[in-house]
Amino acid sequence: KIESMCPNCEDNGTTTILLTSIPHFKDVVLISFECPHCGHTNNELQRATTAKEKGCRITCQVTSSDDLSRQLIASEHCKVTIEQIELEMVPRSFSGVLTTVEGMISKIIDDLSLHQPLRRIQQPEDYEKIEGVLSALKGYLEGNGNFTLILDDPSGNSYISRIDEDDSALTVMEYTRNAQDEAALGG
Repeated sequence: KIESMCPNCEDNGTTTILLTSIPHFKDVVLISFECPHCGHTNNELQRATTAKEKGCRITCQVTSSDDLSRQLIASEHCKVTIEQIELEMVPRSFSGVLTTVEGMISKIIDDLSLHQPLRRIQQPEDYEKIEGVLSALKGYLEGNGNFTLILDDPSGNSYISRIDEDDSALTVMEYTRNAQDEAALGG
């Protein structure tokens, strides 16, 4: 634990850094910040290893509450897509994230909602489109409708857990990175 400045109120908070191993995945560094003054918290996941030899595209058909409870890791290089609502969160939209499918959807809702009051005034057309996306996402969390979640990570460092060994709702495809992917990874 180390003392560090809160980005929200600029008072001192506490950053905790932990090296841990995630079963069936890899070693990661968890970084957690908490401010006792304003209540601001932030959690970040960073890889403790280099990029894998190949990128990965993970597709998960979410049809039940069991699917919403799957563990999920999205690296900072990961593009997150939900096909049914044409939502695409580009790489670096998040720092590395360790959560569940439900937690990822909640994080996307929070991020998209952040500037909605201003958008309503300055960009009413965009506001309406985003309201439709937010409504669909909230519905998914309430069990209204199935969706396809895709994590496309050229670093190969993202992950969604399997429910069992014969989990047909989850597919993982490895691919060889192209020049653009290598450049995005700093290679």
